[in-house]
Formats: sequence, C-alpha cells, structure tokens
Amino acid sequence: MSPILGLILVAILVLLVIDSLNTREQATRLASQQCRQLGWQFLDGTAALSSMRLVWTEQRLVWRRRYSFDYVDEDIRRRRGIIIMLNGQLEHFILKQNSKTDAEPKTDAG
Repeated sequence: MSPILGLILVAILVLLVIDSLNTREQATRLASQQCRQLGWQFLDGTAALSSMRLVWTEQRLVWRRRYSFDYVDEDIRRRRGIIIMLNGQLEHFILKQNSKTDAEPKTDAG
C-alpha cells in the first residue's frame, strides 16, 4: 500500500470518529433535554451507541446510528430510551414508558 493511500485511509477514519463523537454528543443532549422537559431523571449522563450502519436515502449513502440511554420516570423505575440519528439529524426518539406493553411514542424531526 502506498503512503498516500495509507494517509487517506487514516484521514477517513479520523473524520468518521469525529463525526461519531459529535453525533453522540448531540444524542446525549437531546436525551437530557427530553428527560428534563418531562421531569424525569437522565441517568449516566450519556447516550451509548448501540448500532451503526450505512443506509441509502433519496440523495445519498448516510450513517444511521442508534443510541440508547437510561432514565427514571415518575414511577421511579429505570427505563430505556432510544434515539435514532440519520446523518447527524434526529430521525426517531423513543421512550419506553411501560415495560408491560410495547407502546413506543415516536417523535419525528424533519
């Protein structure tokens, strides 16, 4: 492998890591804001990446990242929330409010 190709691959990897960190930070901020608005406690202070894959949109190939986070609701129960980001933009925000049902309210942005 030529040195230039190696540098290009390293640069692409660095850009991917930076983009992933920025997207995780945004997902964490969204989870924290939503929990605060609902009067719930956002736990652990971060959203954790649970999956990442490339998907085709109408225009191009982009990253879809799924983050999970924990919160405590008004019943003082630990719950799991999910944020799905498509190319750095909020696609779905899912809060599991009742562990006995599969009700998942979704908030779409854009």
